[in-house]
Amino acid sequence: WRTSAKLAVRASTSGVRIGLFVPKTHDVVRIHGCAAHHASINAALEAISTACAAAKIHGYDEASGKGDLRYVKLEVQRSTGLVQVTLVWNASSEEQAGRPLRKLVSALTEQEMWHSIWANFNAADKHTSRILAFEKEAAWREGLAVVELGLGPTLRWKALAPGSDVQDYGGVHSDCLGARRIIAGPTLDADDRFISQANLCAFERIVAAVRRFVPSGSAVVELYGGVGTIGLHLADTVGRPGMARSG
Repeated sequence: WRTSAKLAVRASTSGVRIGLFVPKTHDVVRIHGCAAHHASINAALEAISTACAAAKIHGYDEASGKGDLRYVKLEVQRSTGLVQVTLVWNASSEEQAGRPLRKLVSALTEQEMWHSIWANFNAADKHTSRILAFEKEAAWREGLAVVELGLGPTLRWKALAPGSDVQDYGGVHSDCLGARRIIAGPTLDADDRFISQANLCAFERIVAAVRRFVPSGSAVVELYGGVGTIGLHLADTVGRPGMARSG
């Protein structure tokens, strides 16, 4: 199953339409009940749609630049089936998002399916194609309350929803979003600036196959390795490990 999904949210007569863009357009087709998604993602999408209707949330309208919710990012914690959701909000700050965001979070937390709830504030215009904003002023928030985590010069995190436990995030995110234990080996932390695999179960099998094909003691170079997901899971089979970083 795909345990990760980034889906567009656009305006509709019912308030929001959540799904994928039709090829070569920014028209959204609903993707509820997708057979490729983990069952928890499908359940989460239904819950988000219901909560948006209850809280009277409007999907983003590219033509006018108005609306509340632009995208949702969903990650399943495979050990529990709980879902971490990031609400990409059409605002530059929590203050600008205001009461609609608080109402949606309140509606969502009536369900017990959430690992945690986050907001990313992205007020970019329609000519900016990125889903998530990473500027300091755009900020990240988890929930609507208390704990801030310092993650360097560009990101700020704030704990705000039930189930939030700062220790659980390992400095970035939880197991279901960032820290991936693929096979016997290191747990890796990666925030949303890094590309991660949508189907971790299949990716685990790929990593295991790569290990089988690499003779013990080999010299291995991993190019475009990101946070080193594959290379670090070969570290115990090769010679002296090393890392070169550029950029």
